[in-house]
Amino acid sequence: MIRFRPIVALVLCLGVTPWVHAQGTGPSAVDVATARELFREGGRLANEQKWQEALDAYERSMALRPSNLTRYSIGVTLERLNRLVEAMEYLREFVHSDHDSATRSYVEAATRLLRELERRIGRIKVVIPGNPRGAEVRFDNVPIPSVAIGVHRPTDPGHRKIEVRVPGYVPFVKEVDLKEGESVEILVRLHTLADGQGAEDAEQSEEPAAVVSVGQNRSTTAMVLTIGGAGVFATGLGMGLWGYVKAKDADSGEGEDADAARRLALIGDIGMGVGLVAAGIGTYLLFSEEDSTDSSKVRVGPWAAAGAGGLVAVGRF
Repeated sequence: MIRFRPIVALVLCLGVTPWVHAQGTGPSAVDVATARELFREGGRLANEQKWQEALDAYERSMALRPSNLTRYSIGVTLERLNRLVEAMEYLREFVHSDHDSATRSYVEAATRLLRELERRIGRIKVVIPGNPRGAEVRFDNVPIPSVAIGVHRPTDPGHRKIEVRVPGYVPFVKEVDLKEGESVEILVRLHTLADGQGAEDAEQSEEPAAVVSVGQNRSTTAMVLTIGGAGVFATGLGMGLWGYVKAKDADSGEGEDADAARRLALIGDIGMGVGLVAAGIGTYLLFSEEDSTDSSKVRVGPWAAAGAGGLVAVGRF
């Protein structure tokens, strides 16, 4: 499915003047004029799908003269560069800002893109048992605040490298391929350094991560129920037909042959009933999943993890 891409908004921005200079306050008239030129240059580059260059122009314009329209354009450009978390925050700030005639028409497009990004971003939680002092966690070589350790952290999908360093322990490294909408929980198992061994000399340890993909788990369950239910129904139907044939071959309504035929018929009825119910539930889950999502088929919401196994409860904001 083609995702919603409000490129037209960037193109239209070329003809929009997002600022009115107020004399005596804020940036100088020269800065405002320069910011305007940079903004138009960003729109031209975005129209040519030169997203990195467009982002540079928009960010320089924003630094000279902040504006809501530039904020929106930066958010859209970041999404095209797959920097989803940053894009989401820019768009959220834009949507919740005060709007005038120049920006009001973009609120609906920004809201739709924001909802899509909220479904697409992944989350990574690093759990260090015992919460040892001095623990340092890095995502792609960028340190995260200590207060963010142990909580699900919104993260762009893609290949991610997580490093954990604790004084007195072997460095821990884990690389994961984070898919859109996935939640990854990493349980860090620390190993003490040998006497006289430095952290630089120790071999880095890597432990398996518990990965939970909400959309994929539900799809798997639905498929198992649908296919399994159909199989049980077919088996029950076969047993029932076999019982019917044995009943016809029986000499009378009494005796072992008649009893066996009745048992087969009963088993067949039960099997068909159970199979029909299971297949019905599986079919319902498949269709309800398609209806409940726009493009990614993954529900994303607050994560509450339990234990090291990666059990994740998902809700909605």
